Amino acid sequence: MVAIEPGPNLSDKCEKYIKSSLAILASKGGLEIAKQRPRPNDIEPYVTTNTEYHNLIKYLKQDESLIKKYDEQTIKKFISVLLRKIVNKTESFEYNSNVFSEVYSEFESEIHAEKWTVRIIAPLINFEMDDTATIDVEGMKLAFKNYEIDFSFKIRKIPQNEIAEFLGGKVKIISNICIDCYYWVEKDSERAPEPTSAFSPEFNDLPHAILRRILTMLRLFKEGDVELENYYIKPVSFLPCRKLCRSV
Repeated sequence: MVAIEPGPNLSDKCEKYIKSSLAILASKGGLEIAKQRPRPNDIEPYVTTNTEYHNLIKYLKQDESLIKKYDEQTIKKFISVLLRKIVNKTESFEYNSNVFSEVYSEFESEIHAEKWTVRIIAPLINFEMDDTATIDVEGMKLAFKNYEIDFSFKIRKIPQNEIAEFLGGKVKIISNICIDCYYWVEKDSERAPEPTSAFSPEFNDLPHAILRRILTMLRLFKEGDVELENYYIKPVSFLPCRKLCRSV
């Protein structure tokens, strides 16, 4: 196996896959999904018979560095999401070179990244601050099991439109101040094959552990019982993940 460098070869193979897949989707069999913004599972059944689909999977599996980070199922998801994002942006099955370049750049960057980026939004109870103030803390580390997890966070106000965006309007929150935290998890095909590793048995307690560390810090500077109302987890990556809001 050899490492596949970002560049013309990967780009060309992805472009062939996209063009041929769009042609398949434009045929009668794919027209039924054009009426809604498709998810990867909606698209995949139409393109798995595509020769370029399998050629691209085979090509990516030759890269030893990718196999260490992803299992085959995750590689397939990457490829399906690449197509889905392009269809969603063009809102058609017509090939658009500008859209392809934009989405492919995101795909290439993420597939070669060494870590998943995960974001936590957690409204705070019994914490007050000025409307225009923001507290930024970077470069934090947390010893978690056998790993050292990097994280950064800020304390800020939550605009009403963001409440709807992040919580989907399904969860009523009583605080408009939140912890906005990012943390990073190493990609590993055996241990953490995709962003849902944030919820896997090994990492299930990681968001809670990070938030508790932040709460401990806040309580050093704020009198009273600063607590969390709930928290929302969303991997920030090319791959989608179901939005999750958990009570604390």
